Amino acid sequence: MQAYYEIETDITANHQLHIQLPDSIPQGRAKIKVIYEVEENTKRKFEDTPAFNMWKDRNDMTDVGGVCCSIKKAKITRCLCHAVALQQL
Repeated sequence: MQAYYEIETDITANHQLHIQLPDSIPQGRAKIKVIYEVEENTKRKFEDTPAFNMWKDRNDMTDVGGVCCSIKKAKITRCLCHAVALQQL
């Protein structure tokens, strides 16, 4: 049987929780869920993610869109060649 206990605490600057449970809760394994408030303006923008501008220092990738298109075309060509070769078997 599972039981539920709720307590409020503060998250420290080094991201730790310090709680004291009542003696009525026996020792053993427990599951802890952390519910916290998030300010609307703290959401990450795509521009702040590692993927954004990941090619900016690559001299060989000045036209990222063109490179992606050529890779896609090469894959399609290989697929078509493979399909034709299979039809000939």
